[in-house]
Amino acid sequence: MVRLLDKDPNWERIERHKSTIAFRNRRLPRPRNTIVIHQPSKERFPPYLLNAILATANWTEDYLRAKKFIR
Repeated sequence: MVRLLDKDPNWERIERHKSTIAFRNRRLPRPRNTIVIHQPSKERFPPYLLNAILATANWTEDYLRAKKFIR
């Protein structure tokens, strides 16, 4: 998920602390223009967090398939 946000030209990494990574999309209105990810050590996201990130990033299923994030 973090690599996909890094590669997306609409999102820029704004800060990183020990286990959190923040991204910003300047094209979206506030407060929906920022995503902060608490990255667990296992790199598995709970379903509710994954759904929230995907909704905020405005990614479609076709976009995720094109990036080979899903099959």
